[in-house]
Amino acid sequence: MIFFQYLAELLKFACNYAGIIFSAAAVYLFAPQSILEALHISYSPHDYRDIAGFVFLISGCALLEKAWNTIKTSRSKAKSRKKVIKRLHALTPEEKDVLARYICFDTRTQRFDDRDGIVNGLIAAGILIRLSWYGSIVSGFDVNITDVAWEYLKNNPNLLR
Repeated sequence: MIFFQYLAELLKFACNYAGIIFSAAAVYLFAPQSILEALHISYSPHDYRDIAGFVFLISGCALLEKAWNTIKTSRSKAKSRKKVIKRLHALTPEEKDVLARYICFDTRTQRFDDRDGIVNGLIAAGILIRLSWYGSIVSGFDVNITDVAWEYLKNNPNLLR
């Protein structure tokens, strides 16, 4: 079991430094002998090119996977942002009143009753977010406005009229 935990940690490390490992293996495998000698790397009787080739392939795959995840995450964030902005253009008067409290008081956090349907609808739409479940029925629960909604409403206050 410890071996697999160690292997998982090693793979996390390798993914974080995949570009560096990939580049180093590529230099070792494909650079001319003169460059390798300038770097004080020379082929020895124990040639490690097969290991370097394996490292090159694995780190290349890790680099591709990291690039794919970065692209996927950025597309997901852009899609979510677009959805929130579209929803901000279709606010009801009650929702505008709730969001106006954030802008008028220039605060990112307000307290609301957790049974408030308007607030829960805005949370479901991704405009508001409840980061903490601490609170009470009497005093309410802290609800934050998301970064996308905050910036967009600050730049377009006419949406709350």
